[in-house]
Amino acid sequence: MAQAGTLREESSPARTTGGIGVDAVTFKQLEALYWAAELGTFKAASDHLNTTQSAVAKRVRELELCLGISLFYRTSRSIVLTPRGEEVLGLAKELILLRRRIGEVAAGGAQTTRILRIGITDLTSMTWLAQWLQAIRAVDPEVTVLPQVDLSSRMFDDLINEKLQMIIVPDAFSDPRFEKLHLARVKNAWMASPRYTEHDFMALHEIAEETVITQTAASGTGRIFGSWLAANGFSLRRPMLSSHLGSIMSLAISGFGIAVLPVESQSEIRSSGRLNVIRSDRDLPAIDYVALFRRTDMAGATAILVDTVRETCDFSRPIWAPPT
Repeated sequence: MAQAGTLREESSPARTTGGIGVDAVTFKQLEALYWAAELGTFKAASDHLNTTQSAVAKRVRELELCLGISLFYRTSRSIVLTPRGEEVLGLAKELILLRRRIGEVAAGGAQTTRILRIGITDLTSMTWLAQWLQAIRAVDPEVTVLPQVDLSSRMFDDLINEKLQMIIVPDAFSDPRFEKLHLARVKNAWMASPRYTEHDFMALHEIAEETVITQTAASGTGRIFGSWLAANGFSLRRPMLSSHLGSIMSLAISGFGIAVLPVESQSEIRSSGRLNVIRSDRDLPAIDYVALFRRTDMAGATAILVDTVRETCDFSRPIWAPPT
């Protein structure tokens, strides 16, 4: 059986200097970290931020120097967050959201647009989010929706604390204060690059001995997968965990291990031969996705969210397919 490659945490100058200090951290550095992690490459982040790739890489390197840690593993084809990088990214997201809210407060009474904040996982953002936002705009142009892409557990906490009006997550959370709208069932499969293994069938006990790339327990999918694995009496010998679906896909395509991935949204990647499905003696659990929102919020703009999410939810769309 082929062995997975090992991710290398690039040696950072911050390791030798001990870090310049958090007082030197700038918003542009955190913004560069956020978009590089969200979009998967410095090039994509630079396009979004309307700057150069070298400028984004420089800001991330400066942030590493300030903090005295490495934020990314560097490979020849992709960037993947280190565990410390994952922690810093979560804080960077909070700061970016706070900055947006400060801008809204500064706008004050001059702002007539109604603002709704929704929480979504990577899979929604990479498949049908754009269609949903377009549908909302068509129904009511005065509603502005601010999506927050994050881990399910964090978004559930934000829903409880009234920081979000609605979240789209795997059905792994329950609270009587919230209405639960069932949206879709997503089928998952074991997938790997032909560079990692040519096998098209492996028993679960064989897969458990390999490097398995999957989501952390802080995600709804990771929580459901972990419970299923335990119920079948298995644990992973070499788990490679990430909170970002794009990172899991990139690692699998690069031949680092066997990944747990949604079947339908990977159709174009599978047809290109970059990933193959590995059948097994135990089928992976399907993931039910739901919309959660407060029972008392079923009027006005929140009702628009409910109506349009029913119409546009489509996890079968290929990953990153352009909106129609």
